[in-house]
Amino acid sequence: MTKTTFYTDHWQHIENERVNRYEQMFAWRDGHAALISSLNLHTGSRVLDYGCGPGFVSLGIANIVSPTGRVYGVDLNKQFVRAASERAETIATVEYR
Repeated sequence: MTKTTFYTDHWQHIENERVNRYEQMFAWRDGHAALISSLNLHTGSRVLDYGCGPGFVSLGIANIVSPTGRVYGVDLNKQFVRAASERAETIATVEYR
């Protein structure tokens, strides 16, 4: 890891202990609804969650835009994408990359 690549490297390679902490930190909470209220999301909205992490906020947003909306979560950490994809396995309106 260099000064130039710190932020990229920091998020691409996360040890399991830190992943577990992020899973707890990024869980959907009631406060998220207030945070995203200015987006005026509604049924049918399409949302890109850039830097979606473990995907909890994407899943919360999916509850708002479903059944006709879509949520696309992207993250550079493969472990986050894999875990988020597993959580959303049965939710057709969410996709992670």
